[in-house]
Amino acid sequence: MNVLFATGTLSLGGLQRVTSILADGLEQYSDGHVQTALYIIDNAYSKHYEVHTRVVAQETSPWHVFVRKAHSGLHRIFPNMAHGISYEVAALVKREHIDVVVVNPELYRTLPGIKKLCPQTRVIMWTHNGYETYTQRYYASEKQQMVLQRAAHAADDIICVNSASARGWQEQFEREASTHMPRIHTMHNPITMDTLGLQSGLTQPVIAMSCRLVIEAKGLDYVVQLAQRLPDPWHIRIAGDGPDRSRFEQMIAEAGMQHKIELVGALHDDALREHYATASVLLLLSRWEGFPLVAGEAMAFGLPVVGFDIPALRDVADDCGGTRNCDAAGGCGGAGNCSGAGDCGAVRMARLGDVEDLYRVLQPLLESIEERRAQSERSLKRAS
Repeated sequence: MNVLFATGTLSLGGLQRVTSILADGLEQYSDGHVQTALYIIDNAYSKHYEVHTRVVAQETSPWHVFVRKAHSGLHRIFPNMAHGISYEVAALVKREHIDVVVVNPELYRTLPGIKKLCPQTRVIMWTHNGYETYTQRYYASEKQQMVLQRAAHAADDIICVNSASARGWQEQFEREASTHMPRIHTMHNPITMDTLGLQSGLTQPVIAMSCRLVIEAKGLDYVVQLAQRLPDPWHIRIAGDGPDRSRFEQMIAEAGMQHKIELVGALHDDALREHYATASVLLLLSRWEGFPLVAGEAMAFGLPVVGFDIPALRDVADDCGGTRNCDAAGGCGGAGNCSGAGDCGAVRMARLGDVEDLYRVLQPLLESIEERRAQSERSLKRAS
């Protein structure tokens, strides 16, 4: 079987990392039954991870650029026509006898054209965030909604990274009573890091975070508020970089929290392993996520994980997928092993946006190494 992953870039980011890991793994562990390739529309490569799968970059000759722009222009006028990139991907599919094309969000606009030009090829729409995040945030405008919905209705399959997202797509197609019903799957992101046997000793007064520095999505405003409540010598150490770094640094300075929040930049390999192994708690304050890679990575190092109650983190916690209706006290409606401390399986969660509740959930872990050790056991069990 020949599988092609169509994506925008291989620069730094969770989506890009997961795509390369899955493409590499399918080929490596299939005993020669699966051959994979990556089609990208730019040549940006991250220095933070290796890509072993064959990469096919977008054609850059003047003739190809002209034809692609011409087709794309017609696509804007006549949306039912294939996008310019669709023709290029379709040519690759036919030339290399591709059986399956997996399309990432940057290329959703090309998916209907790929399916139209290659009707016998299985085309998969891979979603990397929640259903509501796509429909209400990333594709909120009428034009963006058209791109998203045309892709979903053309796809043979939709892969979702959390169960709440899968339910959202399933319910949409049921409401529409659509004649076309793609197969909808839940596939959690894999842990992308080998711990090399390292594990946190849980003794350092360090709360780790690892994320792109994007204030709204990653809840960095909440980080500043939480830092103001932390007792000495506890502090927050953040690995990552991003477009909001300068503004975040300004927020930290205005709050006088430079001694409580440490920015160490983007880390990889041994430096990232050390980041986790020398911390005692992992903090994840995203307002929304698809499936947080960092939570799985941290659990593999034995770190207790604390975050806001969002659907993606419920999947990380215990696979309940949000069906247990976790309440403000962390209860799963009596169906789970949650405690009054806000504990839901392998993750301790607080009400979204409530920093007081967040500190209430976090405080027992700061005050007791026995609490940290007990939660660490749950993390290790969940990551195994």
